Amino acid sequence: MKREARAPLIVAIIALALPLLYVASYFAMVTPASVTVSSAGTHVVNNYRFGEVRAQRFFWPLEQIDIRLLC
Repeated sequence: MKREARAPLIVAIIALALPLLYVASYFAMVTPASVTVSSAGTHVVNNYRFGEVRAQRFFWPLEQIDIRLLC
């Protein structure tokens, strides 16, 4: 009897878990947004618990989605 390879299953599980971990870590890092309204429109400022500059770079795509959903 031939043993089945489990490597593809493990790779698939990891590949599916990574986006979930990315989104979960964003929501764990961000504090509630402060929204300011100016004449140019609404501006949302997200504050991160730590690593402000690196977190802004790393979570930029999710931050854009978050801003679009809030406004």
